[in-house]
Amino acid sequence: MSKPRNYHSVALLMKDGRVWSGGGGLCGDCMNRDGTSANHPDYEILTPPYLLQSDGSPATRPNILSAPSRIGPLDTIIHVQVDTSEYHSFSLVRLGAVTHATNTDNRRIPLRDSTQAGSLFKLSIPSNPNIMVPGIYYLFAMNADGVPSVAESIIVESADSAVNTAPVVSQIISEVTNSLCVETSNQTVEVTPSDCNPTPALFSMGQSDCTSESRHYFTFEPVGDDYRIREGSTGTCLQVGSGSTEDGADVVAGKCCDEPHMLWSVSGAGSTMKLMAQHSGMCLAVESNGLVQQACNLGVGMPNSNDSWRLDNRLSS
Repeated sequence: MSKPRNYHSVALLMKDGRVWSGGGGLCGDCMNRDGTSANHPDYEILTPPYLLQSDGSPATRPNILSAPSRIGPLDTIIHVQVDTSEYHSFSLVRLGAVTHATNTDNRRIPLRDSTQAGSLFKLSIPSNPNIMVPGIYYLFAMNADGVPSVAESIIVESADSAVNTAPVVSQIISEVTNSLCVETSNQTVEVTPSDCNPTPALFSMGQSDCTSESRHYFTFEPVGDDYRIREGSTGTCLQVGSGSTEDGADVVAGKCCDEPHMLWSVSGAGSTMKLMAQHSGMCLAVESNGLVQQACNLGVGMPNSNDSWRLDNRLSS
């Protein structure tokens, strides 16, 4: 790698075992001490030594011929076939979700082989769900020299078959306020302290003209039949202040704990989608350019209702 990549940089393990590294700086007119720009709006791809022979030529790589596409919560073994009968080791690498080099959620899980029959391997799967967490993984086979195969993608399923493990990133757009986007404001509101939020001041919510900035995007993370809604710039989650069940209670953003007043169900389609708080059965609504919960305007499906929203179509019911 030829460029220093620090703040605002990302590094990802690619499916073929190489490493993608991009970004760095991206902070206005940032300069290095030698007067050169510290901004790097580009990327490089590293070919690690384990993919090369001593003379620099590509190393011989194993090939995975067959592997499962999914691993269920009750599965204890999987069968994987490679292209030779030589001994191979195997590992699962969970794909990361990177922002500012934090919350990568990346992990490597070595798999223990219990039997081998020619080129077919029977591999044991960890039974601890805190190790084998749901998500998308790369399965790599390594030969005796430690050279990896090109990975196969495997989905590790949740114990709750109703859970869709793929989060959806979406703007939350109101039709009643001329298509403004929900965002977290820089002002705070006072709420009743809880185990999740011991500090009584959380971010208030507002709206502004939609942009491509992270503050206007929310990640809808499945939790059972509901969603945890995480704001893009702060990582905080949409919730009803103090867990109130009152009509008109403020909707704010704070630490994510999966308490009922932090989980939302989605219904409807198009510009008449509803976001209903799990604990109260009330809907997210616009009130004086802020956000509150209120009794849902159900049945008519009017686009101009103050609790109707336009979201990514993948969230449609």
